[in-house]
Amino acid sequence: MVHDISAQISSVIIKNSISEIRFSMNDIESELEHDVKGEKLRNALKQLEQEGWIKADESSSGEYWKTGPLALQYGDMVKNTESSGGLIPVLPNERES
Repeated sequence: MVHDISAQISSVIIKNSISEIRFSMNDIESELEHDVKGEKLRNALKQLEQEGWIKADESSSGEYWKTGPLALQYGDMVKNTESSGGLIPVLPNERES
């Protein structure tokens, strides 16, 4: 269970991005365990966009987000690893020491 709300928000956004679906703030809010709205959610979206996980869908006037280049790379790694029968890769900061 994710205890830190910022980590939970990021996790939900990245999961949506990796699945290569177009999503909105309302979609993210509906998946969160806690009632999170406004500034905290916008800050997470902005940070993940800067990191390359997501990008704004230009055709939606900023209402929708879609898969960014980093999410595409990670999603491709997962698909290739799964198809070869290996373990799903983790990001460097997800590895246990």
